[in-house]
Amino acid sequence: MDLSKMSIKKIRELIVFTALLVVALWKFDVVLGVLKTIWDIIFPFVLGGAIAFLTNVPMSFLEKKIFEKIKRKIR
Repeated sequence: MDLSKMSIKKIRELIVFTALLVVALWKFDVVLGVLKTIWDIIFPFVLGGAIAFLTNVPMSFLEKKIFEKIKRKIR
């Protein structure tokens, strides 16, 4: 059986992935705790991005209609 370097590398990656998956499933409560902590840190940024995305549509309308008149008055 002739195994090339690429085949050995792929087999090694598969073994490492399987080992990490087994450990993650074995300590599932710890993994969920870490994911919850990460989500608690990231959530304010996600919420701020969602609010900015939702307010962008009315703001662009206001910029075109209201502030365009102010620009014309200044000129």
